[in-house]
Amino acid sequence: MKNHLWINIAITLLLSCLVFLFGLNKINLITTDIGRHLTNGRILVEQNTLVATNHYSYTMTSKLVTNHHWLSGVIFYYVWQLAGWSGLSVFYAALLTIAFIFFFLIGQSRAGWGPLVFTTVLSLPLIGLRTEIRPEAFSLVFFGLETWLLLRMMKKKQLKWWLWLVFAIVQILWVNLHLFFFLSWGIVGAMLIQQLLLRNKAAINFLSILLVIVVGASFINPFGYLSVIEPFLILQGFGYQLAENQTLFFMVKRFGALSYWHGLMVAVVGLGAGGYLVWRHRWQHLFAVLLLISFSVFALVMNRFVPMLGLMLIAFGSWAVGDLLGKNKVLEKSLIPFLTVFLSLIFIVTKSYLSPFQSSFGIGLLPDVEKSAQFFKQQNLAGPIFNNYDIGGYLIHQLFPGQRVFVDNRPEAYSVEFFNQYVAAQEDEVVWQQLDEEYGFETIFFYRHDFTPWAQPFLISKIKDKAWVSVYVDDYVLILVKDNQQNQSVIEKFELPPEMFVAN
Repeated sequence: MKNHLWINIAITLLLSCLVFLFGLNKINLITTDIGRHLTNGRILVEQNTLVATNHYSYTMTSKLVTNHHWLSGVIFYYVWQLAGWSGLSVFYAALLTIAFIFFFLIGQSRAGWGPLVFTTVLSLPLIGLRTEIRPEAFSLVFFGLETWLLLRMMKKKQLKWWLWLVFAIVQILWVNLHLFFFLSWGIVGAMLIQQLLLRNKAAINFLSILLVIVVGASFINPFGYLSVIEPFLILQGFGYQLAENQTLFFMVKRFGALSYWHGLMVAVVGLGAGGYLVWRHRWQHLFAVLLLISFSVFALVMNRFVPMLGLMLIAFGSWAVGDLLGKNKVLEKSLIPFLTVFLSLIFIVTKSYLSPFQSSFGIGLLPDVEKSAQFFKQQNLAGPIFNNYDIGGYLIHQLFPGQRVFVDNRPEAYSVEFFNQYVAAQEDEVVWQQLDEEYGFETIFFYRHDFTPWAQPFLISKIKDKAWVSVYVDDYVLILVKDNQQNQSVIEKFELPPEMFVAN
């Protein structure tokens, strides 16, 4: 018995270490949101000011913004102050690992080791798809914790009052950490639906009160009801389409990457596993079915949910796989180990997304990622800056309050009309001239690898434009300054020859 216990612990630790490794990625500060989150945290800690407007932009300064993840910024800021960028990397990987452990324990409660290890190995690359440091990790942890707690209490039939207190505390934290706090309503609601169909009166009464508690606790935040309704309104009036919000079908058609095909396959597996559990067990596992099917649909409609679907497959897909293969011991004892070893070997030998050891594997920042901002400050370059969408968070962290941005990566913080003009200015020289006349740009600070249809043609046109001079370029950024008297000293020292730029 003791040997079995140690083997179980060893397998759990091994898989948890794999998840941790998938979570370790060097930070591309240029395109991530973490710079803005850190600045939010710094301003609140040092100035006791909660950012609630478009505080970092000079274009739409008065627009109100519901800062629904303000507490994440504070936590990230303290971790960064204590342990630097490397500490942030490790902290984030640890959050992903904790979330995984909760979902793994859920799978372990009903599935054998074979199905559980197989679904884990199948899902690992998907969990590692969104390893950019985001407030989303807190949602994964809380979602796993609440689901595990609820299933454990229902299984033991221990509906204790302290569970109400735990869920209330978690919900108050969750609503201030990340937008996905409403998932708590779904967890409790799904279990309530199952108990209604099973006609379990004690559980129905307990869960009804719990649902009221988690909904009510959601209003305990600095923005009140605005934060509560934000998840349901945030996508309305988005003037800028994000890749993470596109359907899996769109991403497969547009990019054809293996990761999107993998996500599509797992979504189909999730729907099939949910259907199988209903067919075999009726309403006994309806809670698991509702979560499996919901997140399969969520992932299909919005690919940002693919990592969550991977966790759902570990927790509940393993039940279906174990139940399906449990009748055939030959398959369970031969097919699953073979597939698991096969997939594991792929992780080891490949450098693609299937392995944690990709080119970006590691901790801290990518090399030289701060150099462009250092150049800007050392050469006393001036604003107003025209920047692209992706680089906004970087500029906020590196240059604020000395410089404000034209735009940053929060579609909800800018109007549809603003984004229409932003895109048109990069496609139409007349619109660009009008915008330049309105704001008087002195510097163009642009992420070189912005592959939106308008970005590369815009950069090419500005390199050729005699009104602008390229003075800095690295692996991430191109900086141009306006050819005027103010910038002559910088131009004389750092002007880049046009022939070094090749237009493809």
